[in-house]
Amino acid sequence: MQAPQDPKLRLEQYIGMKVKRKRVEQGLKIIDVARIANLSQGMVSKIENAQVSTSLDTLSRLCDAIGLTISTLFSDYDRPEGGAQ
Repeated sequence: MQAPQDPKLRLEQYIGMKVKRKRVEQGLKIIDVARIANLSQGMVSKIENAQVSTSLDTLSRLCDAIGLTISTLFSDYDRPEGGAQ
């Protein structure tokens, strides 16, 4: 018997989804964000695809590059729907 799925996203999935959504809204490519944030393209891609847990420093640089504050990034994470829309 399979356990019911928790609708709340894992933190890495949530961060990746929000970062990618904002990047796309800004019309930026991964290479643009990587250059602005001084990160590798691979790291940006891995964050967006929830393949890594990132440090606060890296997350802060990434958010600065896409015009997203840390507080806005996490603003609805702990709501019941957990940003799973």
